Amino acid sequence: MTDTSYPGSTPLDRAGLEKRVTLFLSQPTVDAALRELDHHLPPAAAVYLVGGAIRNLAIDAIHGYRPEIRDLDLFINRVGKDTVLSERFPADRFETTDLGGIRWRPEGCGYDMDLCLMKDFVVLVKLRLSPTLDHLLETLDFTMNTLVYDLKRKHLYERNALSDIRRRLLEFNTRTFYTRLATCYRALLLRHKTGFIFSEDVFRFLRSEVDIDTLIEARRLFRGRQGKAVAEALLEYYDRVCTSHDYDDYLRRHRKS
Repeated sequence: MTDTSYPGSTPLDRAGLEKRVTLFLSQPTVDAALRELDHHLPPAAAVYLVGGAIRNLAIDAIHGYRPEIRDLDLFINRVGKDTVLSERFPADRFETTDLGGIRWRPEGCGYDMDLCLMKDFVVLVKLRLSPTLDHLLETLDFTMNTLVYDLKRKHLYERNALSDIRRRLLEFNTRTFYTRLATCYRALLLRHKTGFIFSEDVFRFLRSEVDIDTLIEARRLFRGRQGKAVAEALLEYYDRVCTSHDYDDYLRRHRKS
């Protein structure tokens, strides 16, 4: 088995990360936005902060650098089957997203908030899974994103995320993909944001399961959403994956860069 460990990381357990998340959310502008969000939701609603922001806080604590946090991904449950998220916010303060939710722009917060009712989350809908926290955790794409903080209970759920974050490893949490395009796009973008290394499974997926049509569409998305410079960097790294002789060669080339 290939060694993908990364030396020099700082220890961090679930309780330590939970404290960092609590501190981050207690920033006055973030706290005010979350209070406003609460006013737009039914009293019984459960709100979960998922993935990106928590992951980046963990990277900062373990490795000493923090990828930029631009938005907070919030999943909402226990709202009733007839609840429509877009009807609860001013029309000029949000736009719809690909996940089945909305991107809300709270005034003065500094972060956009990607809001999605679990019952509307496109992955759970496609797989015909009930909107539960367990099913959400099972279907998140990569292990480093399986970090979920319950805002009301103030509790952090963590699967294999911290272990792989320590190793700077971008590994699949599930092989039940929403689409090949989404998985290709997400893998390359997250690697660019974090500087992590692909696991052997992700490496093989990109080499053997991404066809030319998927790559052309991914290039279009990269340029449209991330800009030409980022798109070229992402595709250059993809070329490095494809021109590596094998996974060990990829590891050597990654660590030299």
